Amino acid sequence: MRRDGQRPHDIVDALSWVAKVVAGRTEDEFADDEILRYAIAQRLTVVGEAAARLSRELLQKYPLIPWAAIVGQRNILIHQYFGVH
Repeated sequence: MRRDGQRPHDIVDALSWVAKVVAGRTEDEFADDEILRYAIAQRLTVVGEAAARLSRELLQKYPLIPWAAIVGQRNILIHQYFGVH
């Protein structure tokens, strides 16, 4: 089982990967690359899953981070998959 000490690293790793693969791409390039969009959706799902499993203490330690919105985005990606383009 992953712990609070690991989950922030999971979040940072996933977001770092996203930043790396979109760097230098235009919005049109992103829109035209279906594989990239699916890969980014997967990484954002990882971020939301990790955020959903953080302890209350860790969430309260960083109140400016929109944790509920992050988890909500994960829920959209997972449960409303066919509505995500």
